[in-house]
Amino acid sequence: MPAIDQSKRFAFKVEEIPLSGIDLRAQLDSEWLAPLLPLAYTPADKPALFTGRLDRVGDSLLFNGTLEFSARYLCSRCAEGFVHEGTARMNGLYAPEEKNRTRLDDLEMDDLEDEALDDMFFYDNGIVDLEDQVANAVTISLEPFPICREECKGLCPHCGADLNVAPCKCGPEMDLRFASLAALLKEKTGKSGADKE
Repeated sequence: MPAIDQSKRFAFKVEEIPLSGIDLRAQLDSEWLAPLLPLAYTPADKPALFTGRLDRVGDSLLFNGTLEFSARYLCSRCAEGFVHEGTARMNGLYAPEEKNRTRLDDLEMDDLEDEALDDMFFYDNGIVDLEDQVANAVTISLEPFPICREECKGLCPHCGADLNVAPCKCGPEMDLRFASLAALLKEKTGKSGADKE
């Protein structure tokens, strides 16, 4: 199983891909992963693992790949730190740019019927570069505002207490539409109490 040279990232010469296809495998360090992560995330310590396959279909390449990675994040509700174990999946057909984009006459379309293609891509100068697709798959696989779990109660907006640990002493938040009514009721109750004394 040939390994990807990380200095070349994910670029391959089409003419060097055998008709039988090739399997791909690479470990990618945190420096590669970091710029792809949304602001809420930072890379974890262990490297990302990429596996995939390129198959020849005429002068085009059929690509399937998976990237498994770890990223640290702060829950957007309770601000506690967690580690997300992510899996980004990708696939696509890379066709030669110099040919008509809408008429790829030499493709054996029967070979593609059972393949679920996310998109079609084009290459030029005989080189296919998969890096943009891999990078995009990582980005869209992550929630921009991650939470630790659906049941997370978050922090009290007034005192900052973690409501997952225990209820705070702030009491229920009053609907602002009734704030004036509550103040009037409190004032009236206070006067009534004074009159009774």
